[in-house]
Amino acid sequence: MIDVPVDAPNGGYADPETTQDIFISASAAPGAQIAVYFTTYTQQGWVDLLSRVIHPSPGDPHCSVLSSSFYVSDGDDAATLLAESVPASWITAVTQVFEDAAIQSVTICIASGDTGAQSKRFDGKAHVQYPGSDPWVLAVGGTTIGSAEWAWNDGTGASGGGVSDYFPPPWYQTDANVPVSVNDGHRGRGVPDVSANASPNSGYPFILGGGPGLANGTSASAPLWAGLIAVLNAALDQSVGFINPVIYALNGAGFHDILPEPGATDNSFAGVTGYPVTPGWDAVTGWGSPRGVALLNGLKGFFGPAIAISLQDNLQFGTVCRGPAFRVIRVYNVGNRDLMILSVTRVTGSTDFNVLSAPATPLTIAPGAEVDFTVAFVPSTPGASAAATIQIISNDPLTPTLDVLAEATAGAGALETVIADSGAFGDCCVGGHVDEPLALNNAGPCPLSIVDITSSSPEFAPPSVNNYPLVIAPGALIAVPIRFQPSSLGAKAATVTVLSSDPAGPKFVPVSGAAPPGKLAVTGSTIFGPVPACCRVERTIAICNVGDCKLQVSSIAFKHKSRHWKLINNPFPATLRPGSCLSVVIRYIATEKLPRSCDLVIVSDDPTDPVKTLEVLATTVWEDCCSKRCDDSPKDGCQKPRCDPCRCHKCADECDDENSDGEE
Repeated sequence: MIDVPVDAPNGGYADPETTQDIFISASAAPGAQIAVYFTTYTQQGWVDLLSRVIHPSPGDPHCSVLSSSFYVSDGDDAATLLAESVPASWITAVTQVFEDAAIQSVTICIASGDTGAQSKRFDGKAHVQYPGSDPWVLAVGGTTIGSAEWAWNDGTGASGGGVSDYFPPPWYQTDANVPVSVNDGHRGRGVPDVSANASPNSGYPFILGGGPGLANGTSASAPLWAGLIAVLNAALDQSVGFINPVIYALNGAGFHDILPEPGATDNSFAGVTGYPVTPGWDAVTGWGSPRGVALLNGLKGFFGPAIAISLQDNLQFGTVCRGPAFRVIRVYNVGNRDLMILSVTRVTGSTDFNVLSAPATPLTIAPGAEVDFTVAFVPSTPGASAAATIQIISNDPLTPTLDVLAEATAGAGALETVIADSGAFGDCCVGGHVDEPLALNNAGPCPLSIVDITSSSPEFAPPSVNNYPLVIAPGALIAVPIRFQPSSLGAKAATVTVLSSDPAGPKFVPVSGAAPPGKLAVTGSTIFGPVPACCRVERTIAICNVGDCKLQVSSIAFKHKSRHWKLINNPFPATLRPGSCLSVVIRYIATEKLPRSCDLVIVSDDPTDPVKTLEVLATTVWEDCCSKRCDDSPKDGCQKPRCDPCRCHKCADECDDENSDGEE
């Protein structure tokens, strides 16, 4: 321990305030060098002492933290400053030195007071002490420790705290929910920033002047925090200096939050209404009491190298049709020492992801600087989801290994097929064709490639394409013709297969149709009725096609040859177009003795009646003369004709057609 007289010497007497400051800070920071500064209680004394700490004289110790239990004024409102003869110039001079301390990385710990919101003022208003209300100092409030730790307000005193009348809210308290003044509703600097044990009920025993003493009050909690700051400085290997912005940025991390139950609910004191104890920061205990290791870990994110990252689109690549697609990892050094990035690599997951080689690692990022690393994604399996872990290794003491997740979907086209009537082409004649459009729709987010279209039957012909693939844009469609060209009669069916880049596989489109035949119809009568003997009689019948397709009539003939029946100018075999007919003349030669039918057979490709048989019937009428003449076949005619001479003459003319085969 070192005495440093500034404007006054060490008086050499047992001062309890000075003694408790020394032993509490020394107990919190064993091995630390402690310097005790002596000065006068004047504006100049304050300024000279603070300046000597901040800018040591030759031979002086170099201090990183200062604790003061003394204060300038019981309040920083105009009335109190006037009543206690503290001019504004005093506060201006002192706050400028505090700001200088912040610049020189010296932490200033100041007690917030021991009489709650009343602050030893008897005007019925709430007050905060100065310099505890200065925004450049770490104001330390008080707690008490029993079965739990709660705010100090137990009849022995109360934690000083509230809203400054002199200083506006500092920037670091913007999000701390500092309440408005209970006096007039104005906003100001909130006090305290932190707290620690201060109640005499849980005080610090020590020896003073050879006898026992009990250290307490925020005069005890301030040096406790000063000792903790010294330990933190040693652990971080640097001075935390003006720590307030960092503490508020931690937003309660590293602190034991002091809650109203089961202890005091506010710092009202001596009839003066104070401020409530609330979760988070409050104007009684600040952020609460420290959790040393947790606070150290929190500070490591601000003192030394500290990594922070921002991820472009959170490394969500979305749907990627064709690679590569890129996303950026921006790495920041938010610490105050160089950040070493040792590697940025994909460590697990899909090999479709990789980190580009530039910039090369290891590399150094200066404090406040940033570097971009690029992650590329090249899809290999259309339609598949992919994920990978990208790992960043650095010298950040808190986060030496940082893993981030990259995700993507390998996009693809999605084929949908549409054909009218579920692929039913209906009827088509052999030799004809019917075209139906097959719509190929891309319902996917990426272009779709049609690589081939095939059919299981040549009777359903796919389109002829010069060069595959056919590429269909997302949301678009093309129509390709499928031709039904039956080569034979009957029902037809086939499967059209569409091969594409759709990862779901090929699409199978069933198609069907029918090739109907012609339909045979015969008009005209084949019943000749009575025919005079030896006479020729002819009937004409029409062979017709009443169907929708051609009819092949391969033959028309009598089932058995007969000299009595003939077909005249038979046009068959022939092909009948739909609705057409061909005539056939049937001749009957009346030379039969007895009536006898004859079958006329029509052979066609009508499947319902491929062999149609018509009964042809005639009756020969014989008269006596002709009967005799023709029966006896006399060569000299009738000596005494009793019948029509014309008939007999015809009979004589035609009775010699014995070898006719039924065709002429």
